Amino acid sequence: MNFRRAGLSLIVLLLSTLSVGCARFQSAPPPPQFSGIELLSSMQDALIEIVGRTRPAVVSIVARDVRQFNLRSQSQPKIIPRVDGTGFIYSSEGYIYTCAHVIHESKDIKVRLASGDTLEARIIGSDPGTDIAILKIESEKPLPILKLADSTRVRPGQLVVAIGHPFYLNFSATIGIVSATRRNLQDIVGYSLRSVDSIIRDENYIQTDAWINRGSSGGPLLDIHGEVLGMNSMIRAAKEGLSSGPGFAIPSEMLVKIGEELVKYGRVSRGWLGAGLQSHARGVRLSRVLTGTPADKAGLQVGDIILKYDGHDVPDRSWLQRAIANTKAGTMIPFTVLRANQVEVLNVVIGEMPPEYSGRSRPLSTGN
Repeated sequence: MNFRRAGLSLIVLLLSTLSVGCARFQSAPPPPQFSGIELLSSMQDALIEIVGRTRPAVVSIVARDVRQFNLRSQSQPKIIPRVDGTGFIYSSEGYIYTCAHVIHESKDIKVRLASGDTLEARIIGSDPGTDIAILKIESEKPLPILKLADSTRVRPGQLVVAIGHPFYLNFSATIGIVSATRRNLQDIVGYSLRSVDSIIRDENYIQTDAWINRGSSGGPLLDIHGEVLGMNSMIRAAKEGLSSGPGFAIPSEMLVKIGEELVKYGRVSRGWLGAGLQSHARGVRLSRVLTGTPADKAGLQVGDIILKYDGHDVPDRSWLQRAIANTKAGTMIPFTVLRANQVEVLNVVIGEMPPEYSGRSRPLSTGN
């Protein structure tokens, strides 16, 4: 590519100058100058190369949906026959990342490759709490794959490319930047994930202005090296059917963590406290305690303010929610709480989050 050739030329030129300078001092020539058109042309060539190289690993997903939606009356349910989305192959063994809401409760799933081939897919695992699902296809031909980048190093301002299949279109690529990182949207009105909205979520989104829309869910958000920074998951819906404003992608760091559990176990196990949480100036306040839950058994009470979790200061509700969810069930954790102006430490044995809170409403269909 032009940028690489220019960089190599500059290095060779500098080395040549240094070797000549050993015999006789010689001033370095000025670096090569590029016109505006040349710079734009180099950027354009780079983008074309990224899209062309990564497109074969991006797939279109058609899921036959068996959920029933009562649009007018309970006596006349309407079956939504299909949900379209995107995914990308990340393993030569045929494993595919996509969004959980794309294949939620689907009975039949087909994957269309960039080559035009259509293959049956089966669900390996799905985690609505992060909106991550893993599919698997069997192919006699070698499969192209995408490499995952290190999303912990992503910075606002980075150039990104989003690829997907919006509005039943065969293919679409858009460019933008990373607008922000580590977005938690549970408390922001006007944003919604097309899935079950009442469950506890683990959110840590990459925000981007690269255009995505219905059908783009599950597509990759790529860096300038063509590696996956995240998976496009959510948009701001201005009105039915269209998006407006930023999109949000699940970072690759979370894809790896959740994906490994789904492939190994078919599900994700999360820790559970069993109490309502509210952010408070000094920590997190318990708004309710469910009977028979780990919180109840440990003696936590409504009105308690949690100051520390396992020795760590508790900054807000979202932090505590994630900390509990990431704790293995059966682990005893000390809770430092403020109760009636007295500080106490209570040991809580973290439980496993029930299916209705983690989004696992029923056993998963295999897709075949």
